[in-house]
Amino acid sequence: KQWYQRRVRGFQFHQIVMSSPHFLSWDDLVRANVLTTEENCLQYCIDVGILRDRRYCDSCQQWMTLVKCSTQKFKDGCCWRCPGGAHSQSIRSDSLLARKQISATKFLHLL
Repeated sequence: KQWYQRRVRGFQFHQIVMSSPHFLSWDDLVRANVLTTEENCLQYCIDVGILRDRRYCDSCQQWMTLVKCSTQKFKDGCCWRCPGGAHSQSIRSDSLLARKQISATKFLHLL
């Protein structure tokens, strides 16, 4: 397993490279430093399919991009936004974490 960095409009993700998406054990999550930041936890959730890896805006008829967002509106610090910036959605929309007050780190711990 190797780490690489990906920047998405100012939001930096540290991703673990896996040959196929699968859940890591708690010990593997700790060893891979997935649990060190909320961003790493969110990216892991995207990588294994807990969170969507892309989103389509029905209003704009365009693909949304993952961007850094205000933590007042989106507590995770990132959200899906239309290219024109007219619409945005939580990274947690339509997932197990939607409308939950639990952090991604705590959620992974419970899994």
